[in-house]
Amino acid sequence: MDKQEGEISLKDYLADCKASGIDPYEREEKIKTFTLRYPESFGERLAIAAAERRMSVNSFIVEILSQQMKLK
Repeated sequence: MDKQEGEISLKDYLADCKASGIDPYEREEKIKTFTLRYPESFGERLAIAAAERRMSVNSFIVEILSQQMKLK
């Protein structure tokens, strides 16, 4: 493939991304894990709060942390 063909392919790719509403330069963020220690009674309340929002406990915690850190 020569330089001109590469430029055409890139232009087509960027146009397809734009049409699909995709950011071609967005990088997928790596997922990190950590251990959280909390009282058993807190865990029950956490599970109820997440269920009320129809979310997993993990998603609920990430959303709350994001709101508190103003990352959302």
